[in-house]
Amino acid sequence: MAIICDQLISTELVPLWIRSSFYGSTSMLTYIMLILFMPWISRFSYFLVIRASFAWKIISGTTMFLIGQNQPWCLMVFLLLESCFAIGAYNLFNMPLSDVAENNMQRYNRKHPISSMVFGTNALIIKPAISLSPMLVVSVLNHYGYDRIKKDNSSTGLSASELDNLKRIMFLLICFYSVTIGLIQLILWSFYTIRDRKKMAVIYVDGQEC
Repeated sequence: MAIICDQLISTELVPLWIRSSFYGSTSMLTYIMLILFMPWISRFSYFLVIRASFAWKIISGTTMFLIGQNQPWCLMVFLLLESCFAIGAYNLFNMPLSDVAENNMQRYNRKHPISSMVFGTNALIIKPAISLSPMLVVSVLNHYGYDRIKKDNSSTGLSASELDNLKRIMFLLICFYSVTIGLIQLILWSFYTIRDRKKMAVIYVDGQEC
């Protein structure tokens, strides 16, 4: 995030202290958002909340693309909410993983759930993706001259047209990355079939509490 913000958001338009607060507030706002959304999760089930976060990626990425890269405050709000929704949805994924292990135990009459295998397989896929995605983004940006900026610690290594092209690529990356990932996640999430049982269980618990 810092790589893109340093290039797309000018320090003349956004003061440095606001930028620093913006970088540091992401994780805190994520947990505040989770606390605020907890009643919705209990009422509508985590399936709908996670699906809504995927739909948000598509809508927000498309909206930001239509707004354009010349609106730094809108871009900061977009990046902040995008990060909060992504981290928040990631933190909720322990719930469907637990349901997958429990459903497997019931379906195959196991004595114990295969939680270690489910969570281990998830980590085997997720952890490399988290590590490799920044490297992939930087490799794409290096193709457009970002390595020269990083080497010289300034934008003087690029011409005005090259710098504008680099900023345009950065903006397109954050918009279409959000839309593409959100679309893939939304399609794959539609195949999750345990949602009906989980939703009924949540409604039943709420009914008992009432």
